[in-house]
Amino acid sequence: TGSSYDNVVTISTSSTVANCRFEGVTGSSGNRRGYVISNGITVASRITVVNNGGEGIISTSTSAGQSIHITQSVVANNGATGIKSNSTASQTDNWECHGCMITGNGTAGIDGNSAAARWVVQQNRLRDNTTNITGLGNYPTDLNNYTTDSDDASEYVSAGANGDFTIKNTA
Repeated sequence: TGSSYDNVVTISTSSTVANCRFEGVTGSSGNRRGYVISNGITVASRITVVNNGGEGIISTSTSAGQSIHITQSVVANNGATGIKSNSTASQTDNWECHGCMITGNGTAGIDGNSAAARWVVQQNRLRDNTTNITGLGNYPTDLNNYTTDSDDASEYVSAGANGDFTIKNTA
């Protein structure tokens, strides 16, 4: 709840994370990131990363073997990028983002960091990010990613004061 923080959580080994919420505040100083992955292979499923002043999910690893697999998750209303890969060149593992809702982030929804990582991005809902998908190079961005405009009230139960980012069954 403080106005200055680095990360809500940092994962430094290969791990699986499921059914967690990483919520920050806009804040005034520090990186103000939600979920930071600094090493290994990470699988994240059904997580919610919202309201951080910086990136929602970011890899800070310098390993060419870093890999992240994100499915069925909500990444919304972060001040910078929703999901950002590391910039280490010649990466050897794939990065995946499937079936996620990525909305209202201050820069990109998904940033491949100049195609340093090999991304598979498909069947996601992206809207109201400054740019929905960037930095993937030659990797496809048209694999059933839905980007038509809408709003939080139409797609979330109550993203306002209640902070309920449950996706409506009518969305």
